Amino acid sequence: MGAVPADNRETFVAVQKNGDGDLTAFQTSSGRMLAYNEALQEVQAGRIAGVNAFKGRDGET
Repeated sequence: MGAVPADNRETFVAVQKNGDGDLTAFQTSSGRMLAYNEALQEVQAGRIAGVNAFKGRDGET
C-alpha cells in the first residue's frame, strides 16, 4: 500500500500516556484509537499528517 495523498490523511487529536509519561495510544481525527505500534506504522506509511517518526538516543523509534 502506497502513501496516501496529503488531503486524505488523518491527524492525531489525542494521546494517552502511561504512568511514566510514555505515549501509549493515539486517537485520530476520524476517531480511530491506535496503539503505539499501530500509530508508528501509520506514520511511517504516510497516512498521518503533521507527524514524523525519529530514532531517539535510546535507539527506539
